[in-house]
Amino acid sequence: MPKDAIKDKSKLTILKQEILEELAMNEVDEFDKDSYNMILEKASELEHFLSVEKFNLVFIGQKGVGKTTAISNLFNLLVERNVQAKISGKGKNKKIIEELLETGAGGTTICDVILNQSLSEVTQIAIEPYSSNDALNEIETFCNIVWKKRMSEYEHFEDTRTFYLASEVERAIRNMTELVVVKEVDKAIQRAKDYVEFEDFKNEVVRLASIDNRITTKFIYENSHEAIESEAEWIKSTFKDINLVKFPDILIPRKVTISLSKNILDFDSLPRIQSIIDTRGLDSQSSFDRKDLEQYIREGIENLCIITDSFPPSPSEPVFNLFKRYLYDESLKDLSAKMILLILHKKDEAANVLSYNDKVENEEEGIIVRKREIENKFLSEKIPVITENIMFFNSMFGIEDKKIKVSEDEIEEYESIEAAKLAKINEINENRKSILNLLGELIEKREQGWLNELEILIQEFKSIKFNFENDIYAEEHLNRIKEEIFALKNANGDYKALFSNVYLKKLGSIHPSTLAAINRSYGIFSSHDIYYLGSVTIEEIYKEQFKKMKDQIISKIDTIRQFHNMTIKTKTFFNRLYDKVNKEFDNSMRELNESIYRLLNIQIFATDESENILFWKNAKTRWGQGTGYKEDIQSMYKTHLQSDISYTEIDSLVETYWSRFINIVLTAGSKN
Repeated sequence: MPKDAIKDKSKLTILKQEILEELAMNEVDEFDKDSYNMILEKASELEHFLSVEKFNLVFIGQKGVGKTTAISNLFNLLVERNVQAKISGKGKNKKIIEELLETGAGGTTICDVILNQSLSEVTQIAIEPYSSNDALNEIETFCNIVWKKRMSEYEHFEDTRTFYLASEVERAIRNMTELVVVKEVDKAIQRAKDYVEFEDFKNEVVRLASIDNRITTKFIYENSHEAIESEAEWIKSTFKDINLVKFPDILIPRKVTISLSKNILDFDSLPRIQSIIDTRGLDSQSSFDRKDLEQYIREGIENLCIITDSFPPSPSEPVFNLFKRYLYDESLKDLSAKMILLILHKKDEAANVLSYNDKVENEEEGIIVRKREIENKFLSEKIPVITENIMFFNSMFGIEDKKIKVSEDEIEEYESIEAAKLAKINEINENRKSILNLLGELIEKREQGWLNELEILIQEFKSIKFNFENDIYAEEHLNRIKEEIFALKNANGDYKALFSNVYLKKLGSIHPSTLAAINRSYGIFSSHDIYYLGSVTIEEIYKEQFKKMKDQIISKIDTIRQFHNMTIKTKTFFNRLYDKVNKEFDNSMRELNESIYRLLNIQIFATDESENILFWKNAKTRWGQGTGYKEDIQSMYKTHLQSDISYTEIDSLVETYWSRFINIVLTAGSKN
């Protein structure tokens, strides 16, 4: 928080109080009253923003992009240990560097991992596990995959169904059941050969998984008297075994919270950081929009969302689409400020970039060229990504083959290997520090932006209170706008038909086995949520149908704001109205999203309604009944949506939220 933050926050309190006092006076005219109310709304919003003292760093990215490795190296969550290496036929000890958040060879983090400060002197790890139902669904998919492989040996066997299971979940199930692959021998297939019927095999795998006995959710490091290296090694091995689900008494984790002791990571050295969150990787196999990511990006002002991407393709399609979805309008400045693109580059990638005519001269120039290309990509799609929020980080700088790497030239320069390594360690620390400093600067810049807005509000308040000019044209300007936009009020359209087409298309993009698991779980399975998918669909339709009209309104207000002969009071009114219209459009879209979610979840697909129970029964039993599964499921959903009387409420809800938004302008400056 900037040094004058406490004084500025007290300014906010005084401003709000003075506005309320002015509003209590009967002689305040309608334009001034509206201006005061809009300033008060913005002041309350800024008060909420400025109440945040510490932030969460939320890392988001595709699987395998190196997100977890970046976190480990950025925060020095590393352990150096001795291993025995065979050199010229002799055993020799050597030191290697490994990440504390190791996931296993070629592995991926299975779930969200939250790092924060332990309230005790030692590290603790807490697990939020899958529900039993979700775990059983994943096990059934695994069994189907194994059974199909086992039965494919028989010529008469036909099964056109395909199955999808995330590799990290399959790995977890194999470890839970001990049905692993050893020297290319698949124990799961071997076990499947013992059974004639699929159900018998599935029941055996469920028995081996022993879900009911998997009740442990907390691990605590107990050897606090030992060296720091011992605690680090405990974290590394325990987290690895949790991620691989190798412990016999834990269930597949949905979220893992690692509360680190100050010996491992002292958050006092990161005074503005409350937690570090490594989110579950974006899955290219699924087109699902994820509700957890929306909450991180949209809802939490305390979150800085660091979107990680690889150097050559950036912005990759999933990352680009993520920015495109949330940063759809230039007015979303607060959202733009909290979304950071972190490009993870590896050795020599930046130095090998091609510029206009030839290869760049060095890594620094390569990063400049690459950044310009990324900026142009976002600019071409009018996605308001902030230039300073595009960063580059070589997380493996100075480390090669798990060792601090020094060259012969460096050894010669520093006159010994030890001195060269010490210099390299300092370089590595500076590399980390440079990124952390940039993140700190972004936090301060974001806060300074809020404080600057506060100063503007104070000046606007004074311009209304202490200026008494009477702008006879203010009402005329506003009435002209109202006349022009009144025709936009009625949003007549068949939005339920649009919804049906887009929604069913999205359902069709889900892998059949995943869709079957969703249906078995009545719409919500693991990170998949058909109600959220429906609410996002409506939001997309609303945005496409109405953003152009919103922009027309904004353009009309902006034109009036530019008039040179306008009084200060009237200019303040239209400045506030401009911001309010942009803000309320986004609010109306989000509120519609939430209303549709409730409509789908509580009404249209509610499991306590008899007709819905029949729908879910039919959807569940369709799996495994021959070809055309997805098409039949889509047809079932469409029929159910169209037959449900509440389906007509979709049109009504869209029209209601649009009309409510338009009324913000139509009622502005009006006399009661």
